[in-house]
Amino acid sequence: MLVACEFSGRVRDAFRAQGHDAMSCDLFPTDAEGPHYHGPVEEILDWGWDLMIAHPPCTYLTNTASQYLHTDPSRWAKLDKACDFFNLLLDANIHSICVENPVPHKYAVKRLHGRRYTQVIQPWWFGHSKTKATCLWLKNLPPLVPTNIVNKRSDEEDWTQYRPVYTPSADRWKLRSLTYLGVAQAMAEQWTQESAVRVFYAHASGDDPKSVASTRTEIKEAIANKISSDVLVVPGRDDHQRNWRGDWETWQEGVVTRRNAVTSKPVYDLFVVASTTCGRSTANILGVALTMKRPVFFWDGKFSKVESIKVTDPDDWTGGFRVCREAEQVPLFDEEANDHAQ
Repeated sequence: MLVACEFSGRVRDAFRAQGHDAMSCDLFPTDAEGPHYHGPVEEILDWGWDLMIAHPPCTYLTNTASQYLHTDPSRWAKLDKACDFFNLLLDANIHSICVENPVPHKYAVKRLHGRRYTQVIQPWWFGHSKTKATCLWLKNLPPLVPTNIVNKRSDEEDWTQYRPVYTPSADRWKLRSLTYLGVAQAMAEQWTQESAVRVFYAHASGDDPKSVASTRTEIKEAIANKISSDVLVVPGRDDHQRNWRGDWETWQEGVVTRRNAVTSKPVYDLFVVASTTCGRSTANILGVALTMKRPVFFWDGKFSKVESIKVTDPDDWTGGFRVCREAEQVPLFDEEANDHAQ
């Protein structure tokens, strides 16, 4: 998927944390390491994307800018150019599209061929006590569902917390353009393919990133060879970075119990581990999964079903647990696993 007009990497990384191949694109280099096309988005719009989320500049479209059209005649031509770019994104030959902008003024709406936004969202719907109306023009995507409604701050509290965003500075435009992390995560969780089989890959926190990436690819390819659905494999490190909220037990249980806000289905269909020994965190996650009768498999070039997790050294938090497999190899997608994956 493509995130157009994004230099922060926030939306891109939210999708990558969910196991998707995502790239950002902007005229500026990315602020966060990751796949990024540094150049005009027009050069890559026809690369065969399934989904695009675009954040075109709002300088001349936003409702608050309409007053300047009557004091600076040069802004009319700039408005025309900005709307042409907006229409280019909205009309791109991409199956699913979201174009994001503040509330537009009437002159902009006219130049967008009368196409009004599909939905207006607020940061406080997604865990940020901030008020900022953001419009979404959606094509083949459902409206976002609030995931964590919190209290809105008063104007005074809002000014105190977000003073750097409001105070004039060289970086003010960058700060104001950042997508809230809660919104980015909601997009990634709610706008992914429902038909995809989602796999949680449990590994040690200290495992080499290259090794984790390699094993992740092996698991994905092995499962993809057995089924017709898309496969998304999310390493534990990525899930932890996106979902840890300061409490280890809550995160560990949540890996198994979290549900998609739109479909209400469990976030993960399968759980896979690739080491016979593991630490307490992995043991707890797999233990919860087994207790809830969720499918858990061991991967060593082939799949075998995990029967239980045994404690070998309760004082060793990093390797004092053993993954016990069933004696005989079993098909990856037996009747029980298929029930969960559908």
